[in-house]
Amino acid sequence: MKINHIGYLVKDIDKAIEQHRMLGYFLDRDVVCDEARGVKLGFMSKEGYTLEFVEPISESSVAWNLFKRKGAGPYHICYEIDKIGDIEEELVSRGFVLINPPAPALAFGGRRVAFYTHREIGTIELLETGGDNE
Repeated sequence: MKINHIGYLVKDIDKAIEQHRMLGYFLDRDVVCDEARGVKLGFMSKEGYTLEFVEPISESSVAWNLFKRKGAGPYHICYEIDKIGDIEEELVSRGFVLINPPAPALAFGGRRVAFYTHREIGTIELLETGGDNE
């Protein structure tokens, strides 16, 4: 598995982008509003690292309650994988709990993502890169 990005919760995506520009990051693409997930998403990169900014815009968003509990800051690492189904059983056997089942993601052109959490390491996101999607 290859790391795709580190996800950051932010209160205001435009302000987060501006602050990170000062730190030398550049915007990879336009900010998108994923209304189905209740978030705005922006991606910035620097020296091979990509940050995903996640601004909750709806109280029904999972990110909304997470932001209320934790505030701004990093909260997940996203790993690329050919097919999420290839690793689900192993993750569960190792104590990971599925918190968002595999579903198409607007920010990734419809490729599926899934979120898991583990009490020892926190939240991870899996992003399918290819293979036969189930």
